[in-house]
Amino acid sequence: MFSPELSKIVNGILVEASSSDTTPLAPMRDETLLLYAPVPLYPNPDGGFLLEDQACNGLRLWAENFAKIIVMFPLAAELPPPNWVPIEFVGASLARIEIVALPMAYRPDQFLRAFRTTRRKIRSLIQRADLMSFSIGGLFGDWGSIAGLQAFFMHRRFAVWTDRVESEVTRRTMHSGPFRRRLRARLTHRLMAWYERVLIRRAAVGMFHGRDTFEAYAPYCVNPQVVHNVHVTHEDHIPAEILNRKMADA
Repeated sequence: MFSPELSKIVNGILVEASSSDTTPLAPMRDETLLLYAPVPLYPNPDGGFLLEDQACNGLRLWAENFAKIIVMFPLAAELPPPNWVPIEFVGASLARIEIVALPMAYRPDQFLRAFRTTRRKIRSLIQRADLMSFSIGGLFGDWGSIAGLQAFFMHRRFAVWTDRVESEVTRRTMHSGPFRRRLRARLTHRLMAWYERVLIRRAAVGMFHGRDTFEAYAPYCVNPQVVHNVHVTHEDHIPAEILNRKMADA
């Protein structure tokens, strides 16, 4: 079973549903949730940031359950993909969301240069948070894993989220593609798998996106849960009368 505080995190993300209504619901409690998501953040030439449209919707929905949200994203420098939108797309609840840009540091040299300063920033954010959930997966530049380790060192409970088994994805690239990528995969995939398990063993709850990810990570987690991050609109929801009819006919 979930502890009371972690059940709030799980309730906030088990299913994400979008709608055209941008009026935020009343926050569940006066608590601060700290998140890390590896979705790249881009500077907006008109000011502010650009973020993936689904990530904006996810932030809006998180804000329906928590009074204050702090979200860490890696900051990219190149041109954004076409489905990145101004972060104001989140709506009125953006006033309760603090966006923290972290360095994009997926190369070892970039990561080592940014490590101390970024670790210090992450620790200061952990001190401000009541609840924490970090997306993990990768090696260099994986600030979600760094955040999880820092929370553990600070004797704070945290949740981990994984979208896929990143070490297995990397392992599968060992035999295809450019030589440099194949070599890097051969050198890092075992270390990545070990690193994933270190974080998952120390997490108070693991939220694993989909059955394959759950089955890969559940043996290493004290409280593993299958979650689904599904973006639908209210028009996709089955009307109550049809649902009741189906249940009666079952």
